[in-house]
Amino acid sequence: MHQRMILTPLGPMLAIEDAGFLIALDFIREGDIPGGTQDETPLLLETQRQLEQYFLGKRKEFTIPLNPRGTAFQQAVWARLRAIPYGKTATYGQLALEVDRPRASRAVGQANHVNPISISIPCHRCVGANGKLVGYMVNRELGRHFNMRPQGNARAFGFNDEPLIRMRNTAIHPGISKLSDMISQTEDGYYLINTNNGQADTTGEFMFGVTIGYEIKNGRLGRAIFDTTISGVAFEMLKTVDMVSDTVTWASSGFCGKKQPMTVGMGGPELRCQVIIGGK
Repeated sequence: MHQRMILTPLGPMLAIEDAGFLIALDFIREGDIPGGTQDETPLLLETQRQLEQYFLGKRKEFTIPLNPRGTAFQQAVWARLRAIPYGKTATYGQLALEVDRPRASRAVGQANHVNPISISIPCHRCVGANGKLVGYMVNRELGRHFNMRPQGNARAFGFNDEPLIRMRNTAIHPGISKLSDMISQTEDGYYLINTNNGQADTTGEFMFGVTIGYEIKNGRLGRAIFDTTISGVAFEMLKTVDMVSDTVTWASSGFCGKKQPMTVGMGGPELRCQVIIGGK
Protein backbone atom coordinates (compact mmCIF):
# COMPACT_ATOMS: atom_id res chain seq x y z
CA MET A 1 0.00 0.00 0.00
CA HIS A 2 1.35 3.44 -0.97
CA GLN A 3 0.26 6.97 -0.09
CA ARG A 4 0.94 10.49 -1.23
CA MET A 5 -0.19 13.87 0.06
CA ILE A 6 -1.28 16.15 -2.79
CA LEU A 7 -1.69 19.91 -2.38
CA THR A 8 -4.77 21.42 -4.06
CA PRO A 9 -6.33 24.90 -4.07
CA LEU A 10 -8.90 23.59 -1.57
CA GLY A 11 -6.38 22.09 0.81
CA PRO A 12 -4.23 18.95 1.08
CA MET A 13 -5.59 15.60 -0.07
CA LEU A 14 -4.32 12.13 0.80
CA ALA A 15 -4.20 9.58 -2.03
CA ILE A 16 -3.81 5.89 -1.18
CA GLU A 17 -2.91 3.17 -3.70
CA ASP A 18 -3.22 -0.57 -3.28
CA ALA A 19 -2.34 -3.25 -5.88
CA GLY A 20 -2.25 -0.75 -8.72
CA PHE A 21 -5.60 0.92 -7.92
CA LEU A 22 -6.50 4.16 -6.19
CA ILE A 23 -8.59 3.14 -3.15
CA ALA A 24 -8.88 6.48 -1.32
CA LEU A 25 -8.63 10.18 -2.07
CA ASP A 26 -9.92 12.66 0.46
CA PHE A 27 -9.22 16.05 1.99
CA ILE A 28 -7.27 16.15 5.23
CA ARG A 29 -6.44 18.85 7.72
CA GLU A 30 -2.90 20.16 7.61
CA GLY A 31 -2.44 19.08 11.22
CA ASP A 32 -3.47 15.54 10.25
CA ILE A 33 -0.98 15.10 7.41
CA PRO A 34 0.58 11.66 7.97
CA GLY A 35 4.29 11.24 8.31
CA GLY A 36 6.40 8.78 6.39
CA THR A 37 7.44 8.54 2.77
CA GLN A 38 5.80 10.54 0.01
CA ASP A 39 5.52 7.61 -2.39
CA GLU A 40 6.15 8.30 -6.06
CA THR A 41 4.48 5.38 -7.80
CA PRO A 42 3.30 5.96 -11.40
CA LEU A 43 -0.32 5.81 -10.28
CA LEU A 44 0.05 8.34 -7.46
CA LEU A 45 2.03 10.72 -9.65
CA GLU A 46 -0.61 10.40 -12.38
CA THR A 47 -3.32 11.07 -9.79
CA GLN A 48 -1.51 14.25 -8.78
CA ARG A 49 -1.10 15.31 -12.43
CA GLN A 50 -4.78 14.78 -13.25
CA LEU A 51 -5.90 16.63 -10.11
CA GLU A 52 -3.69 19.58 -11.02
CA GLN A 53 -5.21 19.64 -14.51
CA TYR A 54 -8.72 19.45 -13.06
CA PHE A 55 -8.22 22.40 -10.73
CA LEU A 56 -6.74 24.41 -13.61
CA GLY A 57 -9.86 23.73 -15.66
CA LYS A 58 -7.95 21.63 -18.21
CA ARG A 59 -9.50 18.24 -17.40
CA LYS A 60 -13.12 17.12 -17.13
CA GLU A 61 -12.71 13.34 -16.73
CA PHE A 62 -10.34 11.16 -14.74
CA THR A 63 -8.75 8.02 -16.17
CA ILE A 64 -7.18 6.68 -12.96
CA PRO A 65 -7.98 3.01 -12.18
CA LEU A 66 -10.16 2.99 -9.06
CA ASN A 67 -11.09 0.32 -6.56
CA PRO A 68 -13.25 1.95 -3.86
CA ARG A 69 -14.11 -0.41 -1.03
CA GLY A 70 -17.75 -0.69 -0.05
CA THR A 71 -20.91 -2.77 -0.25
CA ALA A 72 -22.40 -3.92 -3.54
CA PHE A 73 -25.03 -1.18 -3.29
CA GLN A 74 -22.42 1.50 -2.59
CA GLN A 75 -20.33 0.27 -5.51
CA ALA A 76 -23.37 0.57 -7.79
CA VAL A 77 -24.07 4.14 -6.63
CA TRP A 78 -20.44 5.17 -7.07
CA ALA A 79 -20.37 3.70 -10.58
CA ARG A 80 -23.45 5.76 -11.52
CA LEU A 81 -21.86 8.89 -10.03
CA ARG A 82 -18.86 8.43 -12.35
CA ALA A 83 -21.26 8.33 -15.30
CA ILE A 84 -22.62 11.84 -14.58
CA PRO A 85 -20.94 14.16 -17.14
CA TYR A 86 -18.86 17.15 -16.10
CA GLY A 87 -21.11 20.16 -15.55
CA LYS A 88 -24.24 18.02 -15.17
CA THR A 89 -26.15 16.80 -12.13
CA ALA A 90 -28.47 13.96 -11.16
CA THR A 91 -30.90 13.68 -8.26
CA TYR A 92 -30.79 11.13 -5.47
CA GLY A 93 -34.07 9.75 -6.78
CA GLN A 94 -32.69 9.33 -10.30
CA LEU A 95 -29.68 7.43 -9.02
CA ALA A 96 -31.93 5.22 -6.91
CA LEU A 97 -33.90 4.30 -10.04
CA GLU A 98 -30.74 3.64 -12.02
CA VAL A 99 -29.47 1.15 -9.44
CA ASP A 100 -32.88 -0.57 -9.31
CA ARG A 101 -33.67 0.67 -5.82
CA PRO A 102 -36.40 3.28 -6.48
CA ARG A 103 -37.23 3.73 -2.78
CA ALA A 104 -33.62 4.06 -1.66
CA SER A 105 -32.97 7.79 -2.15
CA ARG A 106 -31.73 8.13 1.45
CA ALA A 107 -29.42 5.15 1.04
CA VAL A 108 -28.04 6.80 -2.11
CA GLY A 109 -27.33 9.90 -0.02
CA GLN A 110 -25.55 7.80 2.60
CA ALA A 111 -23.45 6.13 -0.12
CA ASN A 112 -22.48 9.63 -1.27
CA HIS A 113 -21.52 10.50 2.28
CA VAL A 114 -19.08 7.59 2.59
CA ASN A 115 -17.61 7.97 -0.90
CA PRO A 116 -13.87 7.20 -0.34
CA ILE A 117 -12.57 8.82 -3.55
CA SER A 118 -13.47 12.49 -3.72
CA ILE A 119 -13.66 14.41 -7.01
CA SER A 120 -12.83 11.43 -9.22
CA ILE A 121 -16.09 9.86 -7.99
CA PRO A 122 -18.10 13.11 -8.21
CA CYS A 123 -20.62 12.87 -5.38
CA HIS A 124 -20.90 16.70 -5.59
CA ARG A 125 -22.91 16.21 -8.81
CA CYS A 126 -25.77 14.51 -6.98
CA VAL A 127 -28.44 16.98 -5.86
CA GLY A 128 -31.89 17.00 -4.30
CA ALA A 129 -35.23 17.41 -6.07
CA ASN A 130 -38.38 19.48 -5.43
CA GLY A 131 -36.60 22.01 -3.26
CA LYS A 132 -35.76 19.57 -0.49
CA LEU A 133 -33.14 20.69 2.02
CA VAL A 134 -30.11 18.77 0.75
CA GLY A 135 -26.61 19.66 -0.43
CA TYR A 136 -23.39 20.92 1.02
CA MET A 137 -22.61 23.70 3.46
CA VAL A 138 -20.26 26.00 1.54
CA ASN A 139 -18.23 28.91 2.84
CA ARG A 140 -17.22 31.90 0.70
CA GLU A 141 -13.88 30.44 -0.35
CA LEU A 142 -15.33 27.15 -1.59
CA GLY A 143 -18.32 28.99 -3.06
CA ARG A 144 -16.04 31.10 -5.27
CA HIS A 145 -14.16 28.02 -6.46
CA PHE A 146 -17.22 25.87 -7.25
CA ASN A 147 -19.44 28.78 -8.34
CA MET A 148 -21.93 27.95 -5.57
CA ARG A 149 -23.92 30.19 -3.27
CA PRO A 150 -22.33 30.26 0.20
CA GLN A 151 -24.54 28.65 2.85
CA GLY A 152 -23.72 27.80 6.42
CA ASN A 153 -21.14 29.51 8.59
CA ALA A 154 -17.43 28.76 8.78
CA ARG A 155 -16.50 29.55 12.37
CA ALA A 156 -13.66 28.69 14.72
CA PHE A 157 -13.58 28.47 18.51
CA GLY A 158 -10.21 30.24 18.71
CA PHE A 159 -7.93 32.20 16.39
CA ASN A 160 -5.63 29.19 15.96
CA ASP A 161 -8.43 26.68 15.24
CA GLU A 162 -9.47 25.55 11.78
CA PRO A 163 -12.73 27.24 10.68
CA LEU A 164 -15.45 24.60 10.35
CA ILE A 165 -18.55 25.05 8.22
CA ARG A 166 -21.57 25.09 10.52
CA MET A 167 -25.26 24.76 9.84
CA ARG A 168 -27.33 27.86 10.46
CA ASN A 169 -29.60 27.73 13.46
CA THR A 170 -32.81 26.09 12.26
CA ALA A 171 -36.24 25.96 13.85
CA ILE A 172 -39.72 24.64 13.07
CA HIS A 173 -42.34 27.27 12.31
CA PRO A 174 -45.00 27.61 15.02
CA GLY A 175 -48.35 25.90 14.50
CA ILE A 176 -51.89 26.58 15.72
CA SER A 177 -52.21 24.41 18.85
CA LYS A 178 -52.21 25.71 22.42
CA LEU A 179 -49.80 23.93 24.76
CA SER A 180 -52.63 23.42 27.27
CA ASP A 181 -54.70 21.69 24.57
CA MET A 182 -51.75 19.49 23.57
CA ILE A 183 -51.45 18.31 27.17
CA SER A 184 -55.18 17.87 27.77
CA GLN A 185 -55.55 15.83 24.56
CA THR A 186 -52.77 13.39 25.51
CA GLU A 187 -53.90 10.34 27.47
CA ASP A 188 -50.49 8.86 28.25
CA GLY A 189 -47.20 10.61 27.53
CA TYR A 190 -44.53 13.00 28.72
CA TYR A 191 -43.99 16.75 28.65
CA LEU A 192 -40.22 17.21 28.23
CA ILE A 193 -38.79 20.62 29.04
CA ASN A 194 -35.02 20.93 29.43
CA THR A 195 -32.37 19.03 27.47
CA ASN A 196 -28.63 18.61 27.80
CA ASN A 197 -25.93 16.86 25.77
CA GLY A 198 -26.74 14.70 22.79
CA GLN A 199 -25.83 13.95 19.22
CA ALA A 200 -27.32 13.45 15.77
CA ASP A 201 -25.80 11.38 12.96
CA THR A 202 -26.00 11.74 9.19
CA THR A 203 -28.42 8.79 9.15
CA GLY A 204 -30.94 10.89 11.07
CA GLU A 205 -30.46 8.93 14.29
CA PHE A 206 -30.39 11.10 17.41
CA MET A 207 -30.05 10.80 21.17
CA PHE A 208 -30.46 13.60 23.71
CA GLY A 209 -30.60 13.80 27.45
CA VAL A 210 -33.62 15.35 29.21
CA THR A 211 -32.95 16.98 32.57
CA ILE A 212 -36.54 17.67 33.58
CA GLY A 213 -40.04 16.84 32.43
CA TYR A 214 -43.42 15.59 33.63
CA GLU A 215 -45.58 12.56 33.06
CA ILE A 216 -48.94 13.13 31.36
CA LYS A 217 -51.79 10.92 32.55
CA ASN A 218 -55.36 11.37 31.29
CA GLY A 219 -54.61 14.84 29.98
CA ARG A 220 -53.04 16.16 33.19
CA LEU A 221 -49.43 16.72 34.28
CA GLY A 222 -48.24 14.16 36.84
CA ARG A 223 -45.00 13.47 38.64
CA ALA A 224 -41.71 15.02 37.58
CA ILE A 225 -39.07 12.96 35.76
CA PHE A 226 -35.31 13.56 35.78
CA ASP A 227 -32.23 12.37 33.91
CA THR A 228 -33.97 10.59 31.07
CA THR A 229 -32.90 10.06 27.48
CA ILE A 230 -34.82 10.27 24.21
CA SER A 231 -33.72 8.70 20.95
CA GLY A 232 -35.04 7.89 17.51
CA VAL A 233 -34.65 8.61 13.81
CA ALA A 234 -35.48 12.20 12.90
CA PHE A 235 -37.17 11.32 9.60
CA GLU A 236 -39.49 8.83 11.30
CA MET A 237 -40.10 11.00 14.33
CA LEU A 238 -41.20 13.97 12.21
CA LYS A 239 -43.80 11.76 10.50
CA THR A 240 -45.51 11.26 13.88
CA VAL A 241 -45.94 14.97 14.67
CA ASP A 242 -49.68 15.72 14.90
CA MET A 243 -49.71 18.95 16.94
CA VAL A 244 -47.41 22.01 16.90
CA SER A 245 -47.77 24.79 19.46
CA ASP A 246 -48.41 28.41 18.48
CA THR A 247 -45.49 29.80 20.52
CA VAL A 248 -41.72 29.62 20.13
CA THR A 249 -39.14 29.49 22.90
CA TRP A 250 -35.55 30.29 21.94
CA ALA A 251 -32.29 30.19 23.90
CA SER A 252 -28.77 31.15 22.84
CA SER A 253 -26.94 29.08 25.40
CA GLY A 254 -26.25 25.80 23.61
CA PHE A 255 -23.03 24.40 22.20
CA CYS A 256 -22.27 22.26 19.17
CA GLY A 257 -19.25 19.99 19.63
CA LYS A 258 -17.99 18.85 16.21
CA LYS A 259 -14.30 18.92 17.21
CA GLN A 260 -14.62 22.43 18.69
CA PRO A 261 -17.20 23.85 21.12
CA MET A 262 -19.28 26.46 19.29
CA THR A 263 -22.16 28.54 20.62
CA VAL A 264 -25.46 27.88 18.88
CA GLY A 265 -29.07 28.83 19.48
CA MET A 266 -31.77 26.26 20.06
CA GLY A 267 -35.48 26.09 20.57
CA GLY A 268 -38.77 26.20 18.69
CA PRO A 269 -42.43 25.38 19.31
CA GLU A 270 -43.62 22.38 21.33
CA LEU A 271 -44.28 19.24 19.26
CA ARG A 272 -46.47 16.28 20.04
CA CYS A 273 -44.66 13.30 18.58
CA GLN A 274 -43.43 9.79 19.30
CA VAL A 275 -39.87 9.02 20.44
CA ILE A 276 -38.12 6.33 22.44
CA ILE A 277 -37.67 7.39 26.06
CA GLY A 278 -35.79 5.79 28.92
CA GLY A 279 -34.50 6.67 32.37
CA LYS A 280 -36.11 7.39 35.72
